[in-house]
Amino acid sequence: MLFGKATLVRCVFAALGAFMAVSAASVPAMAQDADKGPLWKKECDDKNPDRCQIGQQVFLQKDVDGKKETVGRILAVTVQKATNPKTKEKFSVLNMQLPLGVDLRPGIVIKVDDGKEIKVIYSKCTNAGCDAAMVMDDDLLNAMKAGATLFVGFRAWGNEQTQVIKASLTGFTAALNSLS
Repeated sequence: MLFGKATLVRCVFAALGAFMAVSAASVPAMAQDADKGPLWKKECDDKNPDRCQIGQQVFLQKDVDGKKETVGRILAVTVQKATNPKTKEKFSVLNMQLPLGVDLRPGIVIKVDDGKEIKVIYSKCTNAGCDAAMVMDDDLLNAMKAGATLFVGFRAWGNEQTQVIKASLTGFTAALNSLS
């Protein structure tokens, strides 16, 4: 074992404590400023320029001495287009990454504006955070194109209250069309 049990336990509690402090902050998570460019940005793989995705990052901010200060990223949302190799059918995949310290058991709940709630299960956690992904059906894709806000609900470990993060859908359709 790389770490002793006591060191590992301290690391886990430190990570959970940091996440709980961030998630308990009274200032809601905010997306990057609109005047810094589009919220949804296209990124392509340098080695394979045909592999692109669009995404948005949401950062938690708090007031420190009257100034807004970024605490850290609390949500990364990406959409990729993929092709089924057998049927050649194209589809879109929604990926979300939340910080470490989430309760994996209930998964994530998403919805667009006042639409229906959709449950998404976590697939893995890495040093970068905990990931959840789903194939987007036409209803979700159309709702995101027409919608204003994507709500992402999750629970911090040991917390019964659901935390909700808002991601703006402004510019989503244009960014998605750029993947064609």
